[in-house]
Amino acid sequence: VAAAYSILGEIEYDDKNYERTISCFQKSEKTRIALYGKKHSKVAIIPFRLGKAYCAIGEYVAAVEHLAEAVEFCHNHPDIKCSFEKAAEEKLAIALRHLKE
Repeated sequence: VAAAYSILGEIEYDDKNYERTISCFQKSEKTRIALYGKKHSKVAIIPFRLGKAYCAIGEYVAAVEHLAEAVEFCHNHPDIKCSFEKAAEEKLAIALRHLKE
């Protein structure tokens, strides 16, 4: 179920339906946390995806919160390969710049 919500969230993101994207990723995150716990690699990508969606709708405070969580996870778990780490750092920098404007 969590994977299905995540895939649906990616489809909605590609279609620029960001509110539905956020809803799907929130459901995926809730399910994954229930299954694996908060600090698991299968949960870690969701804050990155949420952060991207919040950036897309200009909600930079929420974007920074989620992107920082994703980056922090990668930095605190060097034993886990975070394929999204560089992208999360770049998006976080963009969101922070928008907050300063």
